[in-house]
Amino acid sequence: MNINNKKSNYNNKIYNVAGKLLSSNKGSVRKDVYKSIYITLSKALKNTEETFSSMVIRKIKENGISDVTCYKAANLNRQIFSKIRSSAGEKENDSYQPNKNTALSLAIALKLTIDESYELLKKAGFTFSKSNKTDIIVEYCIKNNINDITMVNEILFYYGQPILGSKSS
Repeated sequence: MNINNKKSNYNNKIYNVAGKLLSSNKGSVRKDVYKSIYITLSKALKNTEETFSSMVIRKIKENGISDVTCYKAANLNRQIFSKIRSSAGEKENDSYQPNKNTALSLAIALKLTIDESYELLKKAGFTFSKSNKTDIIVEYCIKNNINDITMVNEILFYYGQPILGSKSS
């Protein structure tokens, strides 16, 4: 495909999107406004950060452990880990959205620092909350290098909090 065809296809794509948006908006906004929006958003979407799944796989490699070692250390089942593995590296199609329990379990299993744990949780759409006892306990464990999921779960259980990992459900 030559450059003129690529440019033409790109412009057609822009106008198709603009046309769809315009028709759904009953003509209240001009096509050039949608073209500007589309171009700006396209650029922004190309610059997405590393995904949750990609970070997990990267940290596994950096730690020199196997997938099996990781998901067992996180008290996760193979099916959940398979979802993480299959979506890693696909920025555009990373459809796996973990629950907070899974993200916390992996932070423990991967022996992440507190800053790395904050980053992993953020990539999953979560944060540690000072109003949530589970978060306070897990954050404490990470800060104090308590990286054994069984020990973390015993502490959580002692304080009447739900334990981490999908095998525990």
